[in-house]
Amino acid sequence: MPTIRMRSLKVRSDLIEYVKRRAINKGYTRQLDLAEAIDCSQSTAYSFLNGKPVDNLNFREFCNILDLDFKDIADFGVSTKENEEEENPPEILEIDKMKPPLNLEYPEGAVPVDSSFYVERPPNEQRCYEAIKKPGCLIRIKAPQQMGKSSLLARIIQQATSEENITITIDFGIADEQFFSNLDNFLYCFCNIVIDEIGRNNPELLEKLSDKLDKRWKSCKRVGYNQACRNYFERDLFPEIKKSLVLSLETVDRLFQYPGIYKDFFALLRAVHEDTKRRDTWKQLRLILAYSTEAYVEVDLNQSPFNVGLPVELQ
Repeated sequence: MPTIRMRSLKVRSDLIEYVKRRAINKGYTRQLDLAEAIDCSQSTAYSFLNGKPVDNLNFREFCNILDLDFKDIADFGVSTKENEEEENPPEILEIDKMKPPLNLEYPEGAVPVDSSFYVERPPNEQRCYEAIKKPGCLIRIKAPQQMGKSSLLARIIQQATSEENITITIDFGIADEQFFSNLDNFLYCFCNIVIDEIGRNNPELLEKLSDKLDKRWKSCKRVGYNQACRNYFERDLFPEIKKSLVLSLETVDRLFQYPGIYKDFFALLRAVHEDTKRRDTWKQLRLILAYSTEAYVEVDLNQSPFNVGLPVELQ
């Protein structure tokens, strides 16, 4: 009896999520990338990733670039007629043109917290979730770009929010250049970003915190910018919010471009982290630093926040 070669093949339904994760791990974060790898249409890549029949040859080519044995993931239980009817990709059917493309493309950048595309890296997540519950904690997430720092950070923030903490994220990567003009401006803007987020839904609190910041900043010439910032958090901000503040700082490595800022700012972060060990007020602060290995410079070990706290390295 001759061997029958099916015209179309599809991924087994129980292995669809596995294949999607495999594609991401192999660097194909978009359907378009996967399609271009074998010179086919994006709709064909969509069908392959979502368990729809595709041409037998295309199916094998996808498996080849993903280092998969097609026999291990293929569903051979579909009749030829069903294959032929489903071979047209969903994008060209009129009924599907009316539907929003809810799951047609992999997300770029940070993966949403409820996304099935997020690839866990045990035990990193659990270690972070446990650490963020501890008063005065500091978590350092170190990884090259596009390796999941922001996605992990989003999940830690979600965990912290569920514990009724105040959570604020500052991404230095999107800050205006004038933000880094000098230490005075940097720390003043830094404090303002924090209080803007805290008082976003409370105008009265926002005005009160802003007024206290302006008054506190008048002491800069006498005590210095770092100490003024430190005093503001300790004497003005924390007594008002009466909750733990989870402050996550992304793209911290951008600061290395500004020696007049990063040396003092990192020394401040290290100092307040040490304060969390001996002063109850500072136990309200929980820090998360996310930075890349691609732009790392030497920092005084005694004034560095990069050699304390919980280290998490993504590879």
